[in-house]
Amino acid sequence: MAKSWRNILALLFLGPVLLLALGQAQSGRRARPELVFSHRLHVEEMGMECGLCHSRAEESRTGSDNLLPAMAACQECHDLESCGTCHSDTLNPRAVEQVTGYSPKFSHAAHLAKEVPCERCHAGVSVSDSAASEHLPAMEPCMACHDGIQAEKACILCHEHPRGKLPVDHVFPAWKTQHGDDARLDDAAACMLCHERNDCQQCHQGDNLFPRTHPLGFEFNHALEVRTARSECAACHEDRSFCLECHRMKQVYPRSHQLSSWAVPQAGGRHATRGKINIEECAACHGDDPEDSPVCAACHGI
Repeated sequence: MAKSWRNILALLFLGPVLLLALGQAQSGRRARPELVFSHRLHVEEMGMECGLCHSRAEESRTGSDNLLPAMAACQECHDLESCGTCHSDTLNPRAVEQVTGYSPKFSHAAHLAKEVPCERCHAGVSVSDSAASEHLPAMEPCMACHDGIQAEKACILCHEHPRGKLPVDHVFPAWKTQHGDDARLDDAAACMLCHERNDCQQCHQGDNLFPRTHPLGFEFNHALEVRTARSECAACHEDRSFCLECHRMKQVYPRSHQLSSWAVPQAGGRHATRGKINIEECAACHGDDPEDSPVCAACHGI
């Protein structure tokens, strides 16, 4: 029994590490040889343009192109005899391996034609003193422009699958039941990079709620929640008719409507005064939808 528990604990701690390694392996990236190179020296101090070394980027229309500088580009400034100053293994200098596993549909040419600065996507590269990081863009800088207004937002524009590339954490067996916790951390901002609000509603509607969004007894005390967090309700219940249909079916009306002085024939009553003060409050339920019951016309003969 003790051995079984040790195995379970080992899986809990090592599982995420193994999945992360699997995700990196699936991306097609291989270990890069150690190269002594400073972007800061070339860009910040010497004022060199990115295109001087990465000359093929301007014509590149696929992410599978190798845009790393060839040795000939280095030799434009450096002597061949100084090769030992760039490679940590001076006795066996090797070319840096190509960056692979990136979207084959990505076009550097299209972005450069629109004068998008290199560092808008490759953040921090101009001040980097190490070649260990590839400075590849995450989803956030992409979506900052691809918001459906400045540039097209469809995943298929860059990804081969219409829904984009599945993040590593989405392959966890418990992801389906625990993703709500991650969504609450940043108010689902990370989720919204790929998903729309109605993506959630496709599953979280009716009785198909697991875990349940609302606790037991919520039907009887949800009025308090509505008064304090109406915007949260509207995240799922966008249509006013959702509230009206339920309240009318169960004949649940505001407490003020139950007063004997609320509607007084000929005199009007309290509802007339409230209507003059804040007619928008009345319109929250008694709208101008032709399908709504003509509440005012029933008495006022309009």
